[in-house]
Amino acid sequence: MMKDAQQAGGIERRVRPRIPLPCAIIFGGGDFVAEGATVDLGTPGCAVQASDLPRLGDYLQLAILVPAYECPFSVGVARVRWVRSGCFGVEFLKMPGENQTRIAVLVQDHLSGTPSSLKPWYKSG
Repeated sequence: MMKDAQQAGGIERRVRPRIPLPCAIIFGGGDFVAEGATVDLGTPGCAVQASDLPRLGDYLQLAILVPAYECPFSVGVARVRWVRSGCFGVEFLKMPGENQTRIAVLVQDHLSGTPSSLKPWYKSG
């Protein structure tokens, strides 16, 4: 999977787009399981708002519940790239190809302004 951000003088900058898409998410690793809501979503990763936060560098499994789809997007392995007050960001490392495609379509539809693959609950812009 491609990196979500590149280092530029000690500052990470995003190289692939994410879209604002609040969805319920269940995440965990080892004995840790929690839930939250995505803040944004893209093929390389997402930002999550939660009251229980993982640690920087933790590896997690995710289930992202996007209302437009019956089945959640599953991510077999995601690495916690940053943690800030009430939020954290993950990079997707292992994800089924069909889920990568579904997320890519969501992002592309949002960016093009034609969310044809989404149900009426989602409005771009």
